[in-house]
This record gives sequence, structure tokens and C-alpha cells, in this order.
Amino acid sequence: MPFFSFLQRFFSWVRNNENRLLVFFGLILSSALAFEAGFLYGVRLSPAPIVISIPEVKPLTHEEETGKKDEKSNEGAIINNTVPSSGSCPLVGSRNSNKYHVVTCAVVKRIKPENKICFASEDEAKKRGYVAGCMK
Repeated sequence: MPFFSFLQRFFSWVRNNENRLLVFFGLILSSALAFEAGFLYGVRLSPAPIVISIPEVKPLTHEEETGKKDEKSNEGAIINNTVPSSGSCPLVGSRNSNKYHVVTCAVVKRIKPENKICFASEDEAKKRGYVAGCMK
């Protein structure tokens, strides 16, 4: 019996507040439709994604830096496949960063061969804008 009395009270409240309920649900429905319409309009007009490309920078060779041709020097050479022995290339930098490291550092192993740059001295690396990284 209590459930039946609850239903009677509920339906009488709905009848008494019918206009308010219609306004409330109409407002909810119109808000949902406006949101969906705005979302669909935004998807249709969304701009193309921004593509950021970094131009490839060619490292300077010793000849280009000094203007002199030096056959014996290994300064500024790009290391193609492997890092030369520590005697001929004691410091290695990457094109993608501004740090140089000694050849024995673990960091050097993670630099891709095409991005490695060989420096003969710390002065040369600093002159090219590099700062000391792993020096162990």
C-alpha cells in the first residue's frame, strides 16, 4: 500500500507542476541540441594540423671555420658509421643537442651515427656553441 500512495503523490505532483517540467525538459533538450550542433560545426571547420619541421643543419668543417685547408686535422668532421678511436676524435657531439661528450660516455652510444659530430678539442666544441656534457 505505501508504494501505491507514493505513486499517487508523484503523479499529482507531476500534474501540478506540468508547465515547470515542460520548461525544464525543453531547456535541457535545447541545450543538448545546441551543444551537438556547435560540436559538429567545430569538427567541420577544424583547421589543418600544424606541422613543425626543423631544417637540417650542416655542421661546419674545419676548412669552412678557418678558411684554411688542413689535411691532417679531423676537426668538425661528421662521423659516418663509427666513432674513430679516442686519439683521433676525443669528443663527440650531436646535431640534435648543444652538448659534447668524451667518446667513452654511454651517451655517445645512443647518438645516431648520422648525427654525430667529431671535435678535436674542447675549444673547438665551445667555439661551435656546444657545452660540456658527460666528461667521464
